[in-house]
Order: sequence, then C-alpha cells, then structure tokens
Amino acid sequence: MKQTGILACFLFAATFFVSSDVVAAETEIELEGRVQKLSYAIGMQIAESLRMNDMELDIDIVLRGIKDAYTDAEPLMSQPEVEDTFAREMEEQARLREAEADANLEKSRRF
Repeated sequence: MKQTGILACFLFAATFFVSSDVVAAETEIELEGRVQKLSYAIGMQIAESLRMNDMELDIDIVLRGIKDAYTDAEPLMSQPEVEDTFAREMEEQARLREAEADANLEKSRRF
C-alpha cells in the first residue's frame, strides 16, 4: 500500500509540473530556463522513485499517462481500472516478497 501511495503521489505531482511536450530520450536538448530545468529535475526524481520500487514499467506508457493527466486528455483507463491495477500490483509485490522471505528462511535453515 505504501508503494502505491508513493507512486501515486509522484505521478500526481508530475501532472502539475511536467512539460506537456514529451521529448524522446535520444534527442539532445539544452535545458533553458527555470521551467525546463524544474521539469527535468522532477522527471529525474520520479524515475528514481520508480526504479527504487523495482517494478517493470514501459516508460513510454508512463510518459503517456503523465501527459494525458496533465493535459486533461481522455484517459486510457477509468479510475476503477487504475485502482484495480494498483491493488493487483500490490498483491503481486506482496506475493513476491513472501516468496523471497520463504526462500531466505529455507537457506538459513540449511546453513
């Protein structure tokens, strides 16, 4: 649940601060001015937070979600679908942590 909150907070914050023009990562750009630098810095913080959560994500779709929310575009998912997706992910993460804990306990018993 904590990861969902953190992820949701970062994505929510990003909708207010990230520039609506998504620039491909391969494109060389010069950051000019406060808005571009702030936008890039927030993007870096969001990415670091997402990476720390160790989830497999499609970054292009993440950027699309940010852009759609920021520009009030028609979302690709309904709010109940979003909530269900987060709930299922949290269940999967809990299952993975439990499996890892069980494996570590078994290793410690054999040791």
